[in-house]
Amino acid sequence: MKDFDFAKRLFELRKNANLSQQQLANELKITNKAISKWETGSAMPTIPQLVKLSEIFNISIDDLVKKQQSGDKKIYKIVITGGPCAGKTTALSYIQETFTKKGFFVMIIPETASELILAGITPWTIDNNLNFEYYILKHQIEKEKLFLEAAKHIANYDKVLVVCDRGTLDCKPYMSKLEFNHALKNLNTNEVSLRDNYDAVFHLVTAANGAKDYYTLENNKARYETIDEALEKDQKTISAWTGHPHFRVIDNSTDFANKLKRLKGEIISFLGDDVPYEIERKFLIEYPNIEKLEKQQNCQKVEIIQTYLKEKNGVETRIRQR
Repeated sequence: MKDFDFAKRLFELRKNANLSQQQLANELKITNKAISKWETGSAMPTIPQLVKLSEIFNISIDDLVKKQQSGDKKIYKIVITGGPCAGKTTALSYIQETFTKKGFFVMIIPETASELILAGITPWTIDNNLNFEYYILKHQIEKEKLFLEAAKHIANYDKVLVVCDRGTLDCKPYMSKLEFNHALKNLNTNEVSLRDNYDAVFHLVTAANGAKDYYTLENNKARYETIDEALEKDQKTISAWTGHPHFRVIDNSTDFANKLKRLKGEIISFLGDDVPYEIERKFLIEYPNIEKLEKQQNCQKVEIIQTYLKEKNGVETRIRQR
């Protein structure tokens, strides 16, 4: 989560004090690159550094980090997806409780497919699969618009977390390529626009993969998949979301309680509450087998152009085009 309020505040204070980024860095005994990150909102100072900054600019820490009062509501839209019987229902309740305690107003957008199936609009009652999935996709898009509009008017909260119980691309595994493209054309949209319309996507792996003893059809009247079908749908769902800038997969390598904790940790990391720094790790690896990777459903080759813009004041901004 980028803090542009602090970034703007620090830039103005430094300019008013006639300090360059390097001069301020020298005062703090850090690199000017760290100052640049603070002023672009991609990182935040530690508490000791905030104390030192408040001394340098002769203001309180509260004034240093205060938020703008108007138009400052932060709204995040994330997707909790996964294979059949992955624990989404419990996870959604857990997320709502956890992040409400962290000061967020949490809004849950119910799973559209289950809503329609339980209302009698099913793959078996609609004349063809394309129409059924098209209704899901269209309703999902409209629901998200409504929830985001409502999020802007939530009173007494400056942070709103909109959580989608599945998102628009969860239709893709249940459609042929021709059907999916036809639906996109009718809705006047495209796959990348739908995928990147979310701030983050978190996939919970089906219990059929790594926790078969817990796979059941009993806790969801809309679920019908066998274990093999669940495994297939899980992989296709991962494939559908592959390419999103912030896509995380939570597997069954631990018990369910710790699976939820890992999900919480990934969401916290995305929101930046407990991880204020942009962490970059570099590894030396063997060149991968591209042909083998391209055959996997959950791998996608993406061309990236990365451009660095340098302003006169020394601030460096990175623009990444996928």
